Amino acid sequence: MQGDFGPPILHLLRVTWFHFYDDLGRNLLVNFLAVLAFVVPLPILGIPVSFCAICAYANSLVRFGDPSASRFFTEYRRYFWRGLGYGWSYLLLYVPLGFSFWFYLRHGDEWGLWGYLLAGICFWSLLFYLAMGFYFFPLLVHQKERFWCTLKRSALAVLIGPGYVLTGVGVWLLWMAVCCILSPLLFVVPAIWAAITANAALLLLLNEYRDEVPDV
Repeated sequence: MQGDFGPPILHLLRVTWFHFYDDLGRNLLVNFLAVLAFVVPLPILGIPVSFCAICAYANSLVRFGDPSASRFFTEYRRYFWRGLGYGWSYLLLYVPLGFSFWFYLRHGDEWGLWGYLLAGICFWSLLFYLAMGFYFFPLLVHQKERFWCTLKRSALAVLIGPGYVLTGVGVWLLWMAVCCILSPLLFVVPAIWAAITANAALLLLLNEYRDEVPDV
């Protein structure tokens, strides 16, 4: 199991940094295109499609491919309907989870221990579902499975590789802190860094359980 903070976690950081820095100029351009795609073709609605496109680009990158920046547009068209349907289906599931947490927390005083217990269950369910997003979009482009199958595999990936999620999200939050100080970096760093990290983590997990996946 990859839950321990050992060499596999350090390997993830090395792999992410290598692929990010080795094609730095191109990666920064792809990040800018992804941010632009959040609002230009389909304002707001295009966000999950953009996530799919940048994950597909990063998937090729961590497999030692040599994708051009224009690959982003190719993948955007390729995953348009899949990203729009599956991506928003995943994102919209946050609504009932978030509402349930708020509802039980609000009625905690009335219901006593049971109210707070249910609020706690909803809170941890929400965190776990948030962690599933780390693997959901890479799986969406890596495999051609149905929505619920992709969701189940995302949950399984979190269970067998929680250290990757914690490390990946932690480093990404550090990047976001830097980007908030140097705001122009928001347009060229966070999305591509997250995509490379998530795809590298997914391939490291697959390397452990499937021999046919090449090393990263």
